[in-house]
Amino acid sequence: MRLISLLAIAICVLGGCGTSRQSVPLAPVHAPIPSGQSRVIIARKSNLIIAQGRHMEVRRNGQTVGTLAPDGFLAWDQPPGNINLDIEGRALPLTLESDKATCVETSVDFGGIQFRFIDFNNYQQFISVYTTSK
Repeated sequence: MRLISLLAIAICVLGGCGTSRQSVPLAPVHAPIPSGQSRVIIARKSNLIIAQGRHMEVRRNGQTVGTLAPDGFLAWDQPPGNINLDIEGRALPLTLESDKATCVETSVDFGGIQFRFIDFNNYQQFISVYTTSK
């Protein structure tokens, strides 16, 4: 019984370990967006139980951008226009505007992957939740 209890504690503690990994250049999220560019920020809200230790793969137009860990984020600058994101097999088409950030918060619940768009005017407040030390 003691072994089972120790294993359960280890799973709970280690299940959420990990960091997001990005395969495109990381945008400096607190710096201004370069003129004529768009910034994309995809953040993952942590869930206490569901898929906590699992990373989510993010693809842009079929190419891997990175993997999202719980409470992690990916951020990159790119030219404005239409892109197709795929987050763990769920399509998310986006139209990016020049000199603006597109912010999406993802979460996992019993219904699957959920998306919530963050208003451009609140993006600095939004990203500060993911960039401040916990």
